[in-house]
Amino acid sequence: MELGNILEFRKDLYFEGAVQADWFYTPEKAAKVAENFVFHGKKYFGVEDQGIGNRKRIDTISLVEELAEKMTGDHTNALTLAIADYGTGKSHLAVTLGHILSGKDYMPETYNKIITNIANIDNDAAKHIQSLTDERNFVMVINGMRDFNLHSEILKAAQKSLKLYGLPDDGLKKLNRALETAEIFFDRNAKKSLSLFEEKAKCFGWIESGEQLIDKIYNNLMTDETAFDIVNAVYKEINGQEIRWDEGLSASNILEMIISEYCGMNGQFEHVVLMFDEFGRYLEYASGVAAAKSGDSALQQIFEVAQNMNGVLQVINFIQSDIKVYLQRVDQTKNISRYIGRYDASDKYYISSNLETVFANLIYRKDKIAFEKNIVTWQKDNEIQWQNIFKKLNEWVITKGMWKDYTLFRKVIVEGIYPMHPLSTFMLTQLSDYLQNRSSLTLISQYIENYKFVDVSNRKFLIMPETLMKGDLYTEMLAAEQEGKQPSQQCIRYDNILRKYGDKLSEKSLAVLRSNLILRILRFRTKDYMDAKNALAFCCGFSIEEIEEELKWLENEYAVLGFDDHAGCFDFMEESNGAHDFKVLKKRLMSAATIDKSLLQRGKIQEIAGILEKQTTNFALQHKITTTEWLFDQEMYAIEEFDDIKVNTYLNEWKSATNSTTAKGRLVWLYVNRNTDVIHINRARLLVKELEKTPIIIMLLNDIDNRLYDALLEYDVLDQLDDINRNKYDRYYQADFGQAENNLRDEFSELKKQKIHIGVEGTEELNKRIPIYLTSVFENLYPDVVPFSLDGFITKGNSLSGKGGTYYCTIVKMLLSNSVNEITVHNLVSDVRNRIEALLMTTNATSWKCIDEEFRIIPPEEKNTRRVYDDIVTCINQKREYECKDIFDIYCRPPYGMSEDVVVLMIAVICANLSYCLRFRYNNTMVSVNNWKELVVIKDKKINIDVVRNSALVMVDAGAVTGKYMRFFARVKSNKNITEVVSLEKILANMMAEDEIPEELNTQYLLARKYLDSGKKAIHEWQSYMGEIDEKVETTTEENSLYDALKGLQLIEALPYTKIFKDNGYEIDEESKETVKNLVANLKSEVNRLIGPYVANMYCRSVEGVNTFRNHNTKMQTMLEGLGFAEYALLIKKRKEEELNNVDEIRSRQELRLDCEKFLEESNITRHTTYMNVCAYLKKGKGIQARVEKYGIALGKDFQKINDSIRDRVAALEKNRNRTMQDMSDIWNDLCEVKNDEDIIALLENIDSVLQKGIPSTDQVDFEELKDNLHKLLEDINTIKRTIQSRAQYEEISKSMLEKYEKSELEFDVIPILKDILTSIKEDLDEKEKKWINNELTLGDKSRKAVHHWKEVSRFLPRYLSEDTITKVKELDKEADALISESKIEDVIFYFDKLDNAEKAECIRKLQNRINSL
Repeated sequence: MELGNILEFRKDLYFEGAVQADWFYTPEKAAKVAENFVFHGKKYFGVEDQGIGNRKRIDTISLVEELAEKMTGDHTNALTLAIADYGTGKSHLAVTLGHILSGKDYMPETYNKIITNIANIDNDAAKHIQSLTDERNFVMVINGMRDFNLHSEILKAAQKSLKLYGLPDDGLKKLNRALETAEIFFDRNAKKSLSLFEEKAKCFGWIESGEQLIDKIYNNLMTDETAFDIVNAVYKEINGQEIRWDEGLSASNILEMIISEYCGMNGQFEHVVLMFDEFGRYLEYASGVAAAKSGDSALQQIFEVAQNMNGVLQVINFIQSDIKVYLQRVDQTKNISRYIGRYDASDKYYISSNLETVFANLIYRKDKIAFEKNIVTWQKDNEIQWQNIFKKLNEWVITKGMWKDYTLFRKVIVEGIYPMHPLSTFMLTQLSDYLQNRSSLTLISQYIENYKFVDVSNRKFLIMPETLMKGDLYTEMLAAEQEGKQPSQQCIRYDNILRKYGDKLSEKSLAVLRSNLILRILRFRTKDYMDAKNALAFCCGFSIEEIEEELKWLENEYAVLGFDDHAGCFDFMEESNGAHDFKVLKKRLMSAATIDKSLLQRGKIQEIAGILEKQTTNFALQHKITTTEWLFDQEMYAIEEFDDIKVNTYLNEWKSATNSTTAKGRLVWLYVNRNTDVIHINRARLLVKELEKTPIIIMLLNDIDNRLYDALLEYDVLDQLDDINRNKYDRYYQADFGQAENNLRDEFSELKKQKIHIGVEGTEELNKRIPIYLTSVFENLYPDVVPFSLDGFITKGNSLSGKGGTYYCTIVKMLLSNSVNEITVHNLVSDVRNRIEALLMTTNATSWKCIDEEFRIIPPEEKNTRRVYDDIVTCINQKREYECKDIFDIYCRPPYGMSEDVVVLMIAVICANLSYCLRFRYNNTMVSVNNWKELVVIKDKKINIDVVRNSALVMVDAGAVTGKYMRFFARVKSNKNITEVVSLEKILANMMAEDEIPEELNTQYLLARKYLDSGKKAIHEWQSYMGEIDEKVETTTEENSLYDALKGLQLIEALPYTKIFKDNGYEIDEESKETVKNLVANLKSEVNRLIGPYVANMYCRSVEGVNTFRNHNTKMQTMLEGLGFAEYALLIKKRKEEELNNVDEIRSRQELRLDCEKFLEESNITRHTTYMNVCAYLKKGKGIQARVEKYGIALGKDFQKINDSIRDRVAALEKNRNRTMQDMSDIWNDLCEVKNDEDIIALLENIDSVLQKGIPSTDQVDFEELKDNLHKLLEDINTIKRTIQSRAQYEEISKSMLEKYEKSELEFDVIPILKDILTSIKEDLDEKEKKWINNELTLGDKSRKAVHHWKEVSRFLPRYLSEDTITKVKELDKEADALISESKIEDVIFYFDKLDNAEKAECIRKLQNRINSL
C-alpha cells in the first residue's frame, strides 16, 4: 500500500498571498479566494488555548454553522464579534462567508465547491450548513483598513452590493445629496470645463482624457471615491469650497431603505448581512479624528437598526481583540466611547486558527478505510512511542496548546498530520522567525508528494526532522542568518563544518549533525549527556547505540561537536582547536586563582545581585501614601565586616531619614560560606539585638556549598583576563563571560530564596516573601502612620523638583493664608484642585478629611491624622508656646513615621483652623501666620524646613485695636490719589491679619471698604485702558507692528478721563498725565521707524486673500491720514496697487504656506496618535522642512515663524517616537526583575499601555505573546488556589505545576511563588485534618452508641485526610467491628425495643417463620 493511495495534500486549497475583505465585490477574484479557504472542524481541531477566562475558542466550520443558524429565525442578538489575531485569515473567511450567506443561487459553482470543501472535513456539518443557507441574503462588506466616513462607506457598500446582485440604486441616490450634487455639477460642467477635469484627474492618477475621461467619471461617480474626488476638486476650484461628503448622509436611512425595498414579504432577500472587516482598526481611526470626519455616529445607528429589525439586519464584525480592549484606548468623554460600548453586547466567537490545525485539514485522507487499517492501527500499537515523544518534548522545550494536551497531541499531531513525525511538525511551527506559514505548507506539500510511492504496509514510515534539513528549508534558514535577518549563528556554524568536513563524514554522521542543528535552533534544554543523546535519536530515528557510534567520530576524531556540561547540549566546534585552548587556559587560571570577599562590594557584582535597587513593600499602598520613604535600601558584604560601627551608622541614618525620598528601611545581606568562622556568625547574632524595634533587617546569604564563591571566582578570572588573551579568544571569551554573569545572577537568586533572617530570637527561615515580611516590619513599628496621598509629589528621579512639589507648596500656602473657601479652591488649576480633593477633602476616602463639602476648614476626621492633630493642639494650649522642633522629633519617629513634608502640612492645617489665636515666634520676633508663610513658602515652589524647625507656635489673646482702625479709616476717606489705594489695601490686610475688626466699627469699615473699592475700580478701568494701550505698544515693539502703533494712538485720543476718575471720586494725578504724554511720543516714533519695513513686506498671502489684503491696507492708509501721517499713507497706497497687479506670485507663496499649515495641523500629537502615524508624520515633516529652508524667502516676514514651527514639530515627533521605543525596551528590562504575581500584574499593565500606542505589528505580536504567557502563569496560580481540595489533588497539582515551570523560559523565577502558595494550601489541609482527628478519631467509651456513631462518621471520610490518618481509621474500624460482633444479640434486642407493638408482633412472626424453615 503506497502512501499516495491513502492520502494527499490539498494543493487546490493552498492559496498564496494576503486577502482583502472587499475583494468580495470582484466576483472572479472572490470566487478563487472563497473556493480555496482552508476550513477546520472539530475532528482535527487543535485549540491553542481552551479559552481565555470563560471564552471558548471555536473552529471555522462550527462558526459558519452558528452564523448560518442566526439567519433561520428571530435570533435574540443580531450582533456578532468574530475575534482572531492578525494574520489568522479573518479577511479570507469574510469573503468565503459572504459567498455562503449570499445563498446557493448567487454563484452556484463557487457555493458548491465551498460546501464540498467543508464536507471533506465534516460531512454532517456541510449538510447542515447547506440546509441553513438555502435562502438569499443581501451581503454588504466593509474593509476597515482605510480611513473613511462610515456613513459614506455604508452607502458605497450598499451601492456595490446592489450592482453585484444586478439591482438598481435609484433609492440610494435620493439619500445622498453629496453624490447628487456631484452628479448635477458634472452633467453641467463636464464639457465646458473639460481641461480642468483632465488636470485634476492626472493629480489623482487617472490618465484618460476627452470623452474617455467623461465616460469613466460618469460610470464610476456613484461608487468610486476617486471619481468623486476628481469632481469635488473641480467643484472647489470653481466655487471656492468642497462638496461635503456627510451632507444628508445617514447609515440608518441607508440600511432601512435596503431592508424595506429588498427584504420582507415582497423582497428578494431574507436578511441584510453587514460584514465589517478590521472593525478594530476603524475604531482606532475614529477615536483619533473629528467625529464629522470619521462618521462615528454611524456605529450607533447600525446598532439601533440591528436592534429594531428583529434579526433582519445581521452585523458581523471581524476584530483582533475583545471590544473592551478598544474601549480602554479611547477618550471616555467622547461619544465614540459610548458607541463602541454598545457592541460589547455582541455574541463573541474566538476563532482558533493555528498552523497545526491548517496542516491537519490540508492533508486529505482519500482512502479513509486504508488509513484506519494501516496507519491508525499502527499508531495505536505504538502508543508508548507517542507518549514518550510527548513527555520528552515537554521536558525539553516550552510548549503550549495542543503540545501540552496529550489527547489533542495524539489526535491532531500524530494522527492528523501523518506522515510527519511529531518533532518535524513542531519544528515547522516553531520556525516562524525563519519562515512564513506559506513556506511551511509548501514544505509539507513537497515531502508528501516526494514520498507518495513509499510502501506504508509495514506501518513504520515517518518523515523525520533531520530529513527536512536536507533541502530548501536549510537553504532558506542559512540565507536568513547570512543576511542578518536572524541573530542565530547555528546554521552558519553547521555550514562551516559542512564545507570543511562534509566529504569526509558518513551519511549517518551528517544526519546526527542535522539533528543537532535542529536541537540548537529550537533551543532544546536537555539536562545532561544522556538526555542530549536521546534528543538526537528522536530527531533522526537512530538507536542510542548508533548515536554513540557516530559521536565517537564527531566528538573525538573530527572534534566538530563538543558537549557543554553547564548547558547540557552539544555545541558546533567549527574551530575546535581555539575553543579547546581557551577552556584549558580558563581552567588553569581558575585553579591558581583566589578571591577576596570584598569583591562582593564591587558595583557590577552588586548590580548583578540586584542590590542596587531599593526593595519595595506594600506599606505605602496599604496606608494611602504616595511618597517613596517606605522602602528598604539594600547592602551586601561579607559577614566578617559586620560590626558595631556598621550598626551605629545604620541607627544614625535611620533616625535622620525624615524626608519623603529617603528610605526608612535597610535590608543588609551578609555573605557566609563553608569557610566562614562561626565566631562571626555569633557576633552578628549579638549585634542584631541592638537593632530591635528598628526597620534594619539582617539577612544571610548562606553559600554552604560555595557555589556562589565558585561563580564569583569564575567571573573574576574572566573579568581580569588580559587584553591579549581576550582578543585571541574573543568569541569564546564573550560567550563564557556572558554565561559566568548569568551563573552569578542565578546563584545570588538561589541564596536569596532561602530567606534566612538573623533576628533577636536567633536565625530563622522566613515563611513569607521578602516584600510581605518587610511590610509587616513597617506595620509593627509604625501603627499610627498618617496617610499622604499627593499624586506626583515625588518625581520619577525620586526628588521633590517636579510639578507635584509645586502643587504641595500651593496647598500649604493656601492653608497658611487662611483662605480656604470655595472661590479660592475653584480658582486654582485643575491639577491642584484634584490634589486638594485627594489629600484634604472629606469627600475622598484617602484624605485627611479636613475640608468639608462646603469648602470650610475643619479638624481632620481621618482617625490617625486626628490623633496627631489633637495631640499637638493640646500641647499648644497647655504650654502656650510649642517648639516646632519638638513636633518633628516626636512625629517623624515611631509609631508615626511622618516625613518632614507631612509634619509641615499638619502644622498648616492647625494654623488654618486656629489662625485667629495663633502666632509664630521666629528669630525672637512674633509674626502672624500670614507673614510667617512668606518665610516658609519660597517662590511658591519650595518649603524652608529650617525656618519651620526653628519656629515656635504661640497662643495669643485678642486686644483692643479700635483707635488704630479709626485713624486708618479717616486716612482712607481723605485720599484722592488712586496710586495710594493699593498701599492702603495692603495696610488694611496686614491689620486684619494681626487683629480682627472690632464689631462696633463695622459701619466705618464698610464705608472705607466702599471708597477703596471705588478706587480699585478706577485703577482697574485706568489700567484696563492703559493696559490695552501698553499691549499695543508692546506688540508694536515685539512684533514690529505698524497697525498696533496706529491703533495705540487712536486709543489714546479716545481716553475717557471723566468716567475713570471724577465719576469714582478721585482726580487724575500728574504721573498719569506724564505717562500718556510719553506714550504718544513713543508711538509716533515707532510709526516713523516701522513704516519703511511695513511697506517693504506688504505681501498678499493667498489668491483668496486678495480682498482682505486690499481692505486691510486701505484701512491702514485711512488710519495714517486720520493721525496726520499723510506722506506715509501715500506710500502704502502705491505698494498696495503694485502687489494687487501680481497674482501669479501670490499663488506660488500660497502653496508653500498651505503645505506647511496642513502638515502642522495633521501632525499635532494627541493621546490617540499612534507610533506608526508619528513615524509617517516625521518623514513628511523632514521633507517640508527642507522645502521651507530652500524656498522660504518667498514667505516674507512669516518665514522665521513657519520655519521655527516646522522645526519644533519635527523635534517633538522625534521625541515622541524615541519615548515609545524606550517604553518598549523598558518592558523587556523589567521582565528580568519579576519576583511575584504582583510584579506580573504590574508588568501586564505596562504591556497594555504600550499595546495602545499603535506600535509595529512585529512588536505587537511579541508583546501579545508575552502578555499571553504572563496571563497563563497567573491563571495557573489562580487554578492552584481554586482547585486543591484534597491530599491527592495537592500532590498531583503540586507536582505538575512545579514540573511545568521547573524549566520555564520565562525570565524570572516562578518556583518560589508556586512554593509559597502550595505551602499555604498544605498548612490549611493539615489544620483541617488535625481538627477532624481531635473531634472524630475515637470510639469514646466504646459503648454501643459510641461505636455506632463512629460507624456513621467513618462511612464518608474527608478528602483532606492523609494516608497515616486513613490507616488509623482502618485500625479503629476493625476494633469497632469486633465490638459490634461481640454484641450482635444485644444489638437485635436494642433495635427490637425501639419497635412499636405492631412492629414487634410482625418481627416475632417473621422470626418464627425463619425458625420453622430451618
